[in-house]
Amino acid sequence: MAAPDKPVRAEGSLATHSRASLPAPAARTRHRLPAESRASRKISFRSRTSVRGMIPVWMPAQGLHRRVCFESKLELIFITLAMTSGKVVDLLEQPPAVKYRDASGKERIHTFDFLITMRDGQRHAVAVRPEERATAKRFDIELALIGSQLPPGFAENVILFTDSCVSSADAINAMRYFELMKQADPEADTTIQEAIRSLYRPVSMSDLCAATGLAGRAYRAAFRAVMSGLLRQVSPGLIDLNTMVAKGGAA
Repeated sequence: MAAPDKPVRAEGSLATHSRASLPAPAARTRHRLPAESRASRKISFRSRTSVRGMIPVWMPAQGLHRRVCFESKLELIFITLAMTSGKVVDLLEQPPAVKYRDASGKERIHTFDFLITMRDGQRHAVAVRPEERATAKRFDIELALIGSQLPPGFAENVILFTDSCVSSADAINAMRYFELMKQADPEADTTIQEAIRSLYRPVSMSDLCAATGLAGRAYRAAFRAVMSGLLRQVSPGLIDLNTMVAKGGAA
């Protein structure tokens, strides 16, 4: 694999959503425990310095929920951004380690934080680091070196994801969307879609929802509509009742 000058930074690429982001919750298999994590190493959930845990994630490529472990809040943010982007069909945390030789020629091993598979079949190895630490250690240079020595078939590219790659608003919006997609409400979704079809100018989320008479159910459905492209967010930032929206390209 040819060595890239620098690893790709995930600047906004996973924060852009499409209508095909996630299957309708009602279409998923119900009342089944998530499949086990596929991480190549055991992850300790005990830490005094970082947020660690596990969340069930819907894997479109496998048609099931699977436990995905994370070792920091930034990793959790990446998971939700990736799996609500509509572009990622599979995500493996802590994939098998790869061997490489550093600048001095010494053999080392590196474990990426994630290996993601896109809808077009391409795979990307992802390293998640705080921006300050990545910059101080010039981690992008090391990552480019690792990327130039990946074993055949492991990944087509390497991505460096830091806290500078996503705004706090986009991160929160993705995490909320991730949670809202877990509960099906076909009636509210249909009602909002009907309201969207009659839109001819931007309106606030509050006015759009009030017109349906479904209160909080309408807001949750409208939020899903924004993230899936049925509605277009006119005023940037955190999606709330004051957010101005218009008919989206997917409507």
